[in-house]
Amino acid sequence: SSSSSSSLAAPVLSPSPFRPTVIELGCGVAALSGMVCAIKGAFVSFADVESVMSPLQTTLEYNLSQEEMCHTQCVPYVFGEPTDAFLSPVDLVVGSDIIYDGTCHDELISTLCRVTDMQSVVIFSYQNRNTVETTFHEKLEKYFSVKFVDGSELCEGRHPNIKVFLATKK
Repeated sequence: SSSSSSSLAAPVLSPSPFRPTVIELGCGVAALSGMVCAIKGAFVSFADVESVMSPLQTTLEYNLSQEEMCHTQCVPYVFGEPTDAFLSPVDLVVGSDIIYDGTCHDELISTLCRVTDMQSVVIFSYQNRNTVETTFHEKLEKYFSVKFVDGSELCEGRHPNIKVFLATKK
């Protein structure tokens, strides 16, 4: 959802003296958060199912410079699969509206555990729809410390059902 992905842009804008590594999980065709990271100088792996890869590549080519494109990769990926294609551990994992399906929570958490270390940060945003999100947080908190971001810190007028959290490995 576009309102969820725009909520992710604010925390990743600070400049860095090195090229951070980022994975945008479930990036979809829009891949807004990952593109912001690429524009700010990160090496970004855009990850989603195979059917998204061709339109995603078109989106990136249309919106990123050639130099920015040199620091990106599109990775066909399903949560829980081997993570060899990613430069792990990564500095940042972003995800927008990817926890609504409770059937893949264990696989998503497995992926997060494999691509992160103690210095990595996970930033997810989502629209709160039902209790499936609470179940995800309970599972995630076995491996990660989770902190919800006060929506008023991000932007005025944000939809109250859009939630953002930061997580770091325990």
